Amino acid sequence: MDAKEQIREKIDVADLVGEYLQCKPAGQGAFKALCPFHSEKTPSLYISRPKQIWHCFGCDKGGDIFSFVMEMEGMDFPEALKVLADKAGVELPKYTKGNDDAKGRLKDINKFAEEVYKKFLNTAGGKGARDYITSRGFTGEIVAKFGFGYSPNGWTALVDVTKQKKIGSKELMDAGLASQGKMGVIDKFRNRLMIPLRDHHGNTVGFTARVLDPNDKPKYMNSPQTPIYDKGALLYGLDLAKTAIKKQNEVVIVEGNLDVVASHMAEVENVVASSGTALTDRQINLLKRYTNTLVFSFDTDTAGFEAARRGMRLASSMGCNVRVAVIPPELGKDPDDLVQKDPKLWQGVATKHIDKMQFLFDRIVGSIDPREVSEKMKAGSEFLPEVASLADTIEREHWLKRFSDHVDISVDVLRKELDGHARDLGDAGSARNAGAGGKNPSPTARKQEDAGNAGTDRSRPVPTAQELPDKLLDVLYSVAFSSKDAAKTFIDHLPEAELPEGWYKMLYIEMTDVYNAVHTQTPEKSFFEALRSHLLNKEIDVSRVDRLALLAERQGDSTDMLPNRDATTELTNIIDQFKERSKKGKRRAILAELRRAEQMQDTKLVADLTRQYQTLL
Repeated sequence: MDAKEQIREKIDVADLVGEYLQCKPAGQGAFKALCPFHSEKTPSLYISRPKQIWHCFGCDKGGDIFSFVMEMEGMDFPEALKVLADKAGVELPKYTKGNDDAKGRLKDINKFAEEVYKKFLNTAGGKGARDYITSRGFTGEIVAKFGFGYSPNGWTALVDVTKQKKIGSKELMDAGLASQGKMGVIDKFRNRLMIPLRDHHGNTVGFTARVLDPNDKPKYMNSPQTPIYDKGALLYGLDLAKTAIKKQNEVVIVEGNLDVVASHMAEVENVVASSGTALTDRQINLLKRYTNTLVFSFDTDTAGFEAARRGMRLASSMGCNVRVAVIPPELGKDPDDLVQKDPKLWQGVATKHIDKMQFLFDRIVGSIDPREVSEKMKAGSEFLPEVASLADTIEREHWLKRFSDHVDISVDVLRKELDGHARDLGDAGSARNAGAGGKNPSPTARKQEDAGNAGTDRSRPVPTAQELPDKLLDVLYSVAFSSKDAAKTFIDHLPEAELPEGWYKMLYIEMTDVYNAVHTQTPEKSFFEALRSHLLNKEIDVSRVDRLALLAERQGDSTDMLPNRDATTELTNIIDQFKERSKKGKRRAILAELRRAEQMQDTKLVADLTRQYQTLL
């Protein structure tokens, strides 16, 4: 048995999904939950313990334990395999992956450094760092959660420890933890509070180091760019925020890493930090795996506002719902300030956010003196480009009217100005797309491209008329998947010839092959598991099969549930309905041919068709 099958045996899909979502019983061995992958008010995600699959009837996502972790964590298959292997206690075979091995080594070195810094924190030399932690009110739970440590005030404290573990100097420098000095390789960080930087999977890829001596500069020092740490791709705290983001369907973006730590102290956990820079498209795409609502809460100073505005504009252009959590100046300049005063202050600000255009209007326009021409001109130069960037005509007209009323200038005059800004934005967007080699097209272009590709996606071919879903056949297959006995009834009572050409007939043939292979055995797997494994081995997309397999659970959970009979009886009843419907269809077809034969006065054909019709009565 390979590692993947061992993991399947040890991890139950219902238990796994239950670790992420609140699941309610939905029939024998089945559960339902609100789907985290799209917005909904009633549960449409169903999980089957007997079949070991899940499927959402709202957004059509589904699969097994591996696909669930991939969707929830934004992982590819190898990453999900490793996570679940660790969870199941299954050792994966070691592969040589070249560059991946090198990156894995760097992650291991950074993780080792994190553990070393944690030990240094509890030494006599770490008292200054411990005192700072205490002064900030950080609890032991928070310190452990974020992995705080201490880098000693020496030149080679970390270098000396890593030598004992046979970590080479070059590896240490490649990991961003050491540098070349006049006397040899020395520690990169000295006498600082060490805050691990983790990617969204929880791997330690670098550090933020805060000074403990006020005379040291800079106040914060980050790891340099390495093969595993890219400041433009990482969001601090995302590994700890993912579940809360999905639950609340929004993420709060702050500037500083310690703002994230303070937020957790205030029990606001759907928070990430951009580390003091404007968001990049890579970071926004990462966040969109978990939510489409981005709430900005940057410092109120000029630099913070500009960083927030650039990030908001980019996020809006990428289709996000952008909002702002405004910190009143009298309360403080950032979330950390609010939490230090009273955690409830930050809780209130983080949840009572406003639309980004309202924020920009209040900030840029609301405070100006409309009698001062220079202030009106400045406000126009800053606010009108934001209005021009809006895709919705009604929203654009609303804010244009608001601006017109405030500065007492005709909407018609402003609209001419607005058209100029719109052209500038269009030209800038075209230039960016050209510079990116066409990799980042505009939202409109992406929609057109998606529409053009809709029928050419090789992984999901457009079904023919004969392959379109048939509700009665869907129910029939769903019940047939429930057990080996049900599959036998299905195969014995429904000849292949009764089925239409296309997908349903293909699935019938595959089911017959699997049944013939396992019906004389007592396999450990259920019939459905055996069928699913068979289809996966043949590289057939099983998503539609999974959907059918959970249809019975969904119908059994609804008010219009199927009659309460055993699967074999129910299946026989459905097959009879299907056969009768099929006969009616054949009779209609024969009657149509019979009329044509009579018009042509073809007596032999009329006689043949009449006999065929009578056999179907």
